[in-house]
Amino acid sequence: MRRFLLPALILAFGASQARADDSPKPVALGGKVPNSNSLRDLRGNRRALHDFKSHKAIVLFFVGAECPVSNLYFPEVVALEKKYREKEVQFLAVYPNEHEDLDQIAGHAYDRDPAFPTLKDAGQRLADSLGVKRVPTVVVLDGDFSLRYRGRVDDRYGVAAKKPKAGRDDLVSPSTR
Repeated sequence: MRRFLLPALILAFGASQARADDSPKPVALGGKVPNSNSLRDLRGNRRALHDFKSHKAIVLFFVGAECPVSNLYFPEVVALEKKYREKEVQFLAVYPNEHEDLDQIAGHAYDRDPAFPTLKDAGQRLADSLGVKRVPTVVVLDGDFSLRYRGRVDDRYGVAAKKPKAGRDDLVSPSTR
């Protein structure tokens, strides 16, 4: 019995490793973003990314409730949403961190009062498919759900830095990289 157990364990471990290594690659700039069913609103209801298809662009603000840099950028993103609302740009606050539950996210959003939807990315599926590695990150999709930008809001705040004024407004006027 023992000689069959070891090969079975090796096969099982090898299969799980193969599945982990076969994870889909993030969408490249210009690529189409697949519909995500991992999003949950603050009531726990599923929200598909493509539910927001009637807009010229979608800005996904990946944020963490406990991230100090995310908290510094939140008011700026709220101000940008007000500026671009009339231009049919939909903003979404997306919380991908697994340890943050809907109650914590709801409290965090309530304190910041965004006029745009707040969503939980269950299992970080959307973040992974878009290549989001940390918060805060912003992603811009065009009306056809093609990825147009992935990166920072600007260069003002960082882990160990805070400038009085941004030197680059990457979200508003991204360079062609």
